[in-house]
Amino acid sequence: MKTIFFDLDGTLLSMDLELFISSYMTQITSFFRNQGRDVNSIVAGMSSGIKAMLVNDGKQTNEDVFWKAFSKAANLEREQMLDEFNTFYGLEFPKLKECVEANQYIVKAIGTLKEKGYTMYVTTNPIFPKMAVYERLRWAGLDHADFVDVTSYENSSYCKPNVEYYKQFMATQNVAVSECLMVGNDSIEDGAIQQLGVELYLIDDFLIHKGEGEPSCKYISNSAKFLEFVEKLPNV
Repeated sequence: MKTIFFDLDGTLLSMDLELFISSYMTQITSFFRNQGRDVNSIVAGMSSGIKAMLVNDGKQTNEDVFWKAFSKAANLEREQMLDEFNTFYGLEFPKLKECVEANQYIVKAIGTLKEKGYTMYVTTNPIFPKMAVYERLRWAGLDHADFVDVTSYENSSYCKPNVEYYKQFMATQNVAVSECLMVGNDSIEDGAIQQLGVELYLIDDFLIHKGEGEPSCKYISNSAKFLEFVEKLPNV
């Protein structure tokens, strides 16, 4: 094992997902209201766009699927809205840092893995633009340069828990199943990669487990124990 995939929200970044989503929607509706937009149209467009990405069949990027569904539901063209969304993610989205916190065990673990020569990727559910993924990594006390690449709505054509999401990314990065470990907090979304034969490490600080019984994975612990696991790994 020399390559590690990391989920972001609830894994690299300490986050109560429900609180974050609620705060995110409050922030974005306030922003567009101040822009003079019909907030109901914006919310309808975003809801439609997110739903479309979650069932994307791989024929288009999530970005294109989002904007096609958004435009239809909100009756607003992509060209009209893109600059405003970019402004939101550049100026307003960073304020949501107040809803989350960096995890020093995770920060130390990433630093240790980097020193030991492991190749790392961020495999977050790709429903956000890359600039929003980079921003959330900063909240986590990390730098996107610590990772070879991140998944975002620009470079992905599927979403978790569709195993094709993982297949596509691994093929793009030329990563072999035998060399990978997936680290996440969602037994279904992150656990889907196990269908390919990749081992799963669940960090249970913010565990999401909607299945019955105990989560099915090789490793499960809190972030402090994950750091201990990382410290015992050999150099690559």
